Amino acid sequence: MTALGFELTVALRFLREGRMQTALIIGGAAIGVAVIFFITAVLTGVQGDLIKRVTGAQPQRAVRSGDWKLLFDGGRAMLFNVRTDLGERNDLIGGRSEIARRLAPLLATWQQDVDGEAKR
Repeated sequence: MTALGFELTVALRFLREGRMQTALIIGGAAIGVAVIFFITAVLTGVQGDLIKRVTGAQPQRAVRSGDWKLLFDGGRAMLFNVRTDLGERNDLIGGRSEIARRLAPLLATWQQDVDGEAKR
């Protein structure tokens, strides 16, 4: 009680003697909580808007199997050999479309699983 003795004494005195101070303390706490809820809502909206602007309306989706990575950026499909092209700079979809056709169903299956879990 020595560390918070003075503060506790003052708080109890305000509660006993000062009804106006008690109302102000309760009102201030209520306003503080409301401000926190408001700021949280604003930040959530800003965060969602920022993510949408950075990633676009359609996020990227990708599937990897072995050395190959099939990436969909919006409606555009790209295929990379991540063993030889770690930076994913050379799109090989034109010359290796059979690999893309093999990987595309894997991504579709994964998307269905994720959508099914989200509906639960």
